[in-house]
This record gives sequence, structure tokens and C-alpha cells, in this order.
Amino acid sequence: MDAFEARLEFSKKLFNLIPSSVIISSCVNFALRYCDYQDDFNSCIIEVLSQVDLNQKLNILYFIEALLLHPQLQINKDITTFPPYLLDILRALPNYLITIIPSHHGGLSNLRVAFSILQNIGNNFLTLDPPIDLDKNTDKNLENFSSDLNLLNSLKISNDSLNKNIHSFDNLNANLINNSNTQKETKINYEDIIYQQFPVSGGKILARMELDRERHKKLKESKWMVNRLDKAVDKNEFRYLWDKYDELSDDDIDRIEELNDLARDSYNYPLI
Repeated sequence: MDAFEARLEFSKKLFNLIPSSVIISSCVNFALRYCDYQDDFNSCIIEVLSQVDLNQKLNILYFIEALLLHPQLQINKDITTFPPYLLDILRALPNYLITIIPSHHGGLSNLRVAFSILQNIGNNFLTLDPPIDLDKNTDKNLENFSSDLNLLNSLKISNDSLNKNIHSFDNLNANLINNSNTQKETKINYEDIIYQQFPVSGGKILARMELDRERHKKLKESKWMVNRLDKAVDKNEFRYLWDKYDELSDDDIDRIEELNDLARDSYNYPLI
């Protein structure tokens, strides 16, 4: 696969992303496999982000998170050993966020999830020297971290987007209140006013609800995992498994012996 074909295939995968671990992992594996086309892939992300809707922008951010936090890349925390295009993605992360969290009211729908993803990325990458506290977004921290790969710039941009969106949303509420006070005799269609501020169709809202449901499942996957020490079963898990099944009965022993007989008979065929 040459660079042109890889670019087309990568763009296609980004356009078709859904919040599914299988689909996102497939896209991540493709990006890692053809990492030689680093410049094309980085520009692909920017190009696709500028063409898709807000729902798909968030799916692409999930892909970026999965790519940066891939176990293959987390073995060595030295960021200087990362493939060059991953460093480009880190550098371009603030630009991605500007597109994913636009300054208009629609950006509010992506803000919370995007900020959570950004914090998750930051918790993994800001373990380098010098350590930086994400909760203290100060100029002093920005000056101490001399590299331009820091994620605090991204956090700052997301905070700015939050402030802009909240301010705009407050203005919308103020306009609705003023209209209700000055036009008491005129019936106001609030649905039209809100739709003008949030130009999203009903189909997209339903699609977003379904995508958020899938994302919520994905976020809970880590809670379902059982952390084993030395591949051993702890007492609580053993007790759960022990109490889950009934005691071994005579019928169970008969079935086991029957299965053993079937297995034993299967070896009686002569070898050819």
C-alpha cells in the first residue's frame, strides 16, 4: 500500500468511526502499521475533523486517545522515543480541540467528554520530568515545561471554549427572558429560537444519544476488569465462584464419568 492508498483508507476509517472498541482498535492498528506515512495521517485528521459533524468529531477524539494510550507505546514512558507522527498529534492537539469544541453553542455537547479524554491523556503523558499538576493551570507551570508538547495548552483552550460557550448560553437565556417580558401578548415559539441557536436535527440528537450510550459502556469497561496479583485469584473472587455453583452431586459424577468414557473411546481408533 502506497502513501496515497494509505491516506484514502485512513480517511475512510476516520469518517466511519463509531464508539466501538473493535472499530477504534482497527483504526489504531492501521495507523500504527502504516506509521511511515506520518505526515499524511496527521493532515488527514485535520482534514476529516473539518468535514464531519460534532458527533463524529468526538469519535475521532476517542481514536486519538486510544492511539496515544496504546499499550505498545506505553511500555516506555520516554516521549522522545515515540514515532514522529504521534509527536505531531500531541503538538496539534490544541488545534484539534478548537475544531472538536467550537465556540458556538453546539460545542457544549462535546465539552465534558472532550475534557475527560484530555485529562486521561494528560494523566499518562504528564508523568515526565518536570511533573505538572493539571489542576494548577498557571503561567509558571507553562514556563517550567519548556517543551511545546505539553497538554496544558490544550486544557487552557478547552477552558476558554467552556467560558465562551457558557457566556453565549447565558446570553441566549437572557434573550429568551427579555422576549417573554417585552412580548407578553405575542406567543413565542421557543423551539424555533433554540433551533436557531442549536441547528441540530432530531435524527442527529437520537444518534448522539445512542453514541453516548456506547461511550458510557466503553468508559465502564475498565471498572469491569479484575486486577490480579501474580495471576492469582483473590479470596473474594474465589468465594464468589465457590458459592456460585452447587455442590458436586452423584449425578454430576456420573456425567463426568460418561464424558471421560467418551474421551477415552475417542483414542481407540487405529493410527493410519
